[in-house]
Amino acid sequence: MSDNNNNGEPIKVAVAKETPNTRVGVTFRQDSDEDILIHTISSDSLFANTRLQPGMEVLRVNGVDVDCLGLSAIMKLLREAPDVVSIEALAIEKESSKHPTPSAPVVTAAATRRPMDPEPSGRGFRGSNNNERGGDPTIFVAPGDAVATSVGMNGAVANAIPVASAQVMTDSHRNNGAIVTMTATPLVDHTATGAVKTDLVNSDGSVTVTATKPTVEAKTGVGLANRRGVGVVITSLKSYSIFTGTNLRDGMKILQVNGTNVEHETAEHIAMLLGSIIGDVTIVATNLYDDDGGGRTAVAVAEFHLTTVVINKPSQEAKVGLGITNKHTEYGTTVPLISNIAADGPCAQSALRVGMRMLSVNGIGCRGQHDTIAMLRVAPAGPMTIVAGPTKMLMANVTKATRDTKVGLVMQRKNDKLIVTGLPASGLFCKTDLQVGMRVLRINGIEVDALDTTEQVLQIIASAEGNVAVVAEHVAPKAVTAAPGPDLNAPPPGAPPGGEWGVGNYFGPNNGLLYCIICVFCGICGLFVLCCKNDQTAMYRAPNGIVYNTKGENMGNGSTTTFRSNPPGVQGPQHFPESDIERNCGGSHAGQRLVMIGTCISIGLSVLWVILALASGSTETTYYSGGSSCSYKYCYEWDTCYNSYNNQWESCYERNYVYRCGSC
Repeated sequence: MSDNNNNGEPIKVAVAKETPNTRVGVTFRQDSDEDILIHTISSDSLFANTRLQPGMEVLRVNGVDVDCLGLSAIMKLLREAPDVVSIEALAIEKESSKHPTPSAPVVTAAATRRPMDPEPSGRGFRGSNNNERGGDPTIFVAPGDAVATSVGMNGAVANAIPVASAQVMTDSHRNNGAIVTMTATPLVDHTATGAVKTDLVNSDGSVTVTATKPTVEAKTGVGLANRRGVGVVITSLKSYSIFTGTNLRDGMKILQVNGTNVEHETAEHIAMLLGSIIGDVTIVATNLYDDDGGGRTAVAVAEFHLTTVVINKPSQEAKVGLGITNKHTEYGTTVPLISNIAADGPCAQSALRVGMRMLSVNGIGCRGQHDTIAMLRVAPAGPMTIVAGPTKMLMANVTKATRDTKVGLVMQRKNDKLIVTGLPASGLFCKTDLQVGMRVLRINGIEVDALDTTEQVLQIIASAEGNVAVVAEHVAPKAVTAAPGPDLNAPPPGAPPGGEWGVGNYFGPNNGLLYCIICVFCGICGLFVLCCKNDQTAMYRAPNGIVYNTKGENMGNGSTTTFRSNPPGVQGPQHFPESDIERNCGGSHAGQRLVMIGTCISIGLSVLWVILALASGSTETTYYSGGSSCSYKYCYEWDTCYNSYNNQWESCYERNYVYRCGSC
């Protein structure tokens, strides 16, 4: 672990992870100034016994300036670090040393890389004094030595120069077995001072902005994020950004940084590049339009009502008094909403209301919370025009390359409403969120309902040069009243309404399990139950207790018909509405066969038992006729014989397991 601290300067702590999946145990939060602070350090954290403390402002994580990253990106850096994790932080009460000027500028220099050993013991840097793998990734080099670069492999290293005691950050790009040698040139030839130097709109619609970064520690105030299939886009421009007030906007895609093409780089790489520059920082960015001009900005709709307010801003530093928040809509977009209006602000007496969506400030469309706040803050003194509308309003923008460019918007009037009926694939609007069936409300600020013909609307689009903005809404579907279905509980003909359906001729308990037991083991009773169950029919019991069949015939009262109501949720006439157990036991055809077989078996066993009982329990009583002759009869031991010779009953006795009556 490396833990260094010079009084009044940032603290840099580097720790080694035992495994790539080792938990770091540090959480972060963002304060009102949008600075990243250490929120908690758990007791089992890798940083638990270091000088890092909750509340410190985080400057860098693994050499990346966190000012350009969000909280999720910071946690991803810590989580994906393979071996060493470093955090550079500053106690926030030491504002005078928040951005100290280093004794030697930190630059990114050209690299001479040796072929990597199969099992390298160090970082593979020539001139590195870091010999232990997993140690502090910050290294120092001697004068004239080549140093490793921390920026990409696509030309960014050409803007660096090897200098004595140059501080080199983490090697984040390794080409195993490759030797990279490049001629070095300085990032800047001097430390520039002053405000924004360049703010140009190029012919292709991109912007080139150059601002001054006075020290390597100074923050650019540009938030970046990776967007799949697009590249790196600007997610926020902080109020203190060095690019505040320029044409650089939230949502733009970064194309170049100081002449280096970064279209295929990651947000972390660009953030590291911006953090290493001192002096002029030139960014080329573009709006997220397709090559043919199709825009992607759209927000969805409910009703049409735009509010335009013009307020007077006393000075550029004056607050407008609007709170802005983001809202995720049901259409998958994020829109900036007015969350509060200060009672003493210039907007307090205006038509703006909490909950409205911010559409534009001084004619520039609002793309999100940070973007809208930045525009409100940097707007110059004087009149400021704010356009707001409903949360679900859709505003689709496209840019015509020439006056004759086809925007691909087919419309037709239906019931006095101008409806989108087609969006040809060759047009520009097919790539926006505009959909067939939407109602067009306004085109380039002109309300289309005030126009007499569709041709006038098309003429507005045809004559427009550059941007074409269409405000539209989804047309609410017509309410469809479904035809009422049949009343399943309607009574049979002639029966009074308000009763209930069920079955009659029911015999057997409601408990299905007991019913099964009776059916199988009660012999003739089970057969009787089965026969009665087969006679069940749908019946209707009126409120007065009279039971009717499906033809409306009077079948008597509920007791004589053994009426049973339908199970809960079952409506109308039903045949055999059994419970689940009854259905598996006696209600279905298979169950009835099972009951029949069980009944036959039980009846047969009963008959056999009676036969055996009669056969085994019968004996004959032997009477002797007297005289010298005698007769005997075999009997069982529980029987007795009547001996007529001596006129008395005698018991049987055992003889060879056979019992016989007395003797002569």
